[in-house]
Amino acid sequence: DRPKEGFLVSLSQSRVEIKAGESAQLKFTLVKAKTLLKSNVTFTSSQLPDGIQIVFSPDSGEVEEAEVALTALSGAQPG
Repeated sequence: DRPKEGFLVSLSQSRVEIKAGESAQLKFTLVKAKTLLKSNVTFTSSQLPDGIQIVFSPDSGEVEEAEVALTALSGAQPG
């Protein structure tokens, strides 16, 4: 169901564990209110631990779903 206002966000997994040098693929879903369906969105990330990268595909547009690649670079520290 669509929210009456704003949007709902969900990920395909609530917890992901990866080791340095590994990646995980997730599905990111953004359910927009009917009034926001034609709105452009931009997916970004911030305040990530050192050595962690997140890439959204697509990263912008009138989208409601994106694939998310979460990567721990070889020098990433546990935690």
